[in-house]
Amino acid sequence: MKTLHFIFNRLMVLWLIACSLVAYFLPKPFLFLKPSLLWLLAAVLFFMGLTLKWSDIGRIFRSPVALIAGIVGKWIVVPLVAYLCAIIFFSHQPQIAAGVILDGSTPSGVSANLFTFLSGGTVALSVSMSAINTLISPLLTPPATSMLAHHFVTVSAKAMFIQMIQVVIVPVLLGLVLRSLFRKQVDAVQPVLPVLSAITLDLIVLDLVASGSLVISKNAHIIPEIIMVTCIQIIVTLFLGWFIGFIFKLSKPDRRAIMFEVGIYNSGLGASLAAKDIGALASLPALANTIFNLIIGALVTAYFAYKNSKESNSEVSQDPSASAAVQ
Repeated sequence: MKTLHFIFNRLMVLWLIACSLVAYFLPKPFLFLKPSLLWLLAAVLFFMGLTLKWSDIGRIFRSPVALIAGIVGKWIVVPLVAYLCAIIFFSHQPQIAAGVILDGSTPSGVSANLFTFLSGGTVALSVSMSAINTLISPLLTPPATSMLAHHFVTVSAKAMFIQMIQVVIVPVLLGLVLRSLFRKQVDAVQPVLPVLSAITLDLIVLDLVASGSLVISKNAHIIPEIIMVTCIQIIVTLFLGWFIGFIFKLSKPDRRAIMFEVGIYNSGLGASLAAKDIGALASLPALANTIFNLIIGALVTAYFAYKNSKESNSEVSQDPSASAAVQ
């Protein structure tokens, strides 16, 4: 299982890039996936639901300040940053502008929890925020997108709400219920879930890129700009997530949890909704975000892991008894 985790999870970025290139240059073999797009996304969120417990959601009441900070950041700061990016860079490309806004109005991606863990953040807070933000996203993503993107395209908040109930709420709640009813059986398959999630995300990318290959080729000239704006969006929201935790005077581990909750997007959801409700061109920002969210998140995580290691070594060198124990 460790080998599978390394191949599909640790090397996820490489798989996503490879899937994108293969689907772009050889789209026909993967077009059969198109009718299954929302089912694939529902599967990823179902796997997430299987990893949650009702107690994870209950933790929010024991840390309301951090929870409020995470919600404010995710649903006010991030959509506004996306809106500004859309206005500044893509006012002449309405579908892409709407896609940027939609991607910035999604809940956090599941990798936010992993990055929080690896960087020494508060995992319980991260899981709680992700669960709540995911569950309330059908109430917030459609109106936020419709309100901010109406300058560019017409978005049906009602249609998007219904889709998100089907794709987000039902799978996550089903996973929660199954884990509470069949805890031993679900716990037994827990190690496999990250691998299944990674493979399903690869299939989603194959589907989206293959379906949009013609649109991508026609708009290849704007791909570098989309990548640049995506990176700006990610870096700015990660920083603002950390800064929100600083303003609320939270601990460093809590700040890191909020930073990744705010700066990591569920771009698989964003790309799927954009392709269904706006158009193939609108899914390009979310597709770029799917890859660069992981790359930038991994780099930030590596920095914090290095910093934690350095601080730990410094504490050991300053404590004679700890130094003697190590020797």
